[in-house]
Amino acid sequence: MGEENKVQIIDLVEAAPWPRLASSMEALGVDRMWLRGNAELLNGPLTGFLCSIRCPGSVILATHDYFKSPPADFGTVVSGFHSPLEKEVLRLLLRRKHPVVWCPARGLGSMRINPVMREAMDAGSVLIISSFGPLVKRVDTNKAAARNRFVAGLSDRLIIPHAAPGSVLAMAQSQNDWPPTPVIPIPSTIAPHQAC
Repeated sequence: MGEENKVQIIDLVEAAPWPRLASSMEALGVDRMWLRGNAELLNGPLTGFLCSIRCPGSVILATHDYFKSPPADFGTVVSGFHSPLEKEVLRLLLRRKHPVVWCPARGLGSMRINPVMREAMDAGSVLIISSFGPLVKRVDTNKAAARNRFVAGLSDRLIIPHAAPGSVLAMAQSQNDWPPTPVIPIPSTIAPHQAC
């Protein structure tokens, strides 16, 4: 593993070269972040991707088709890559060598990086970033909600193909618990009321 892929700890002052990161840290009240990989990915266009754990098959198929060839101006995809559909999208993106920013809802301390992710990281197309200290090993509802707010704050726009009723994602949307980030639908797959 190269020196550039070791975990770095940055505080709010050190985040200045990445304005979106600094503003997201301020909005969440976070004074320290842990990063591993290519931090320069934060300087380009960022598209957030969030989806509930359970979603209809039609949404899964449409999202899969969409991410096989996303628009040219799509930029780097930012997500927690935690739900099954988010994991599938990550697999598609890594196979296409598309840049990703992975925001796990846990610390990076004991996190294992699989060979495909490590190869992409070594190629400079992955950044893993967390606001949770290295000893935080378990994901829970509060951590997932904080991570989703961070993804929304970091992104120029969001894609949310499905937010299941009563889910962390649906509650955050209904409470307007995020920074004002435009939510864009996946063409011909999402009814207008689902994208709001």
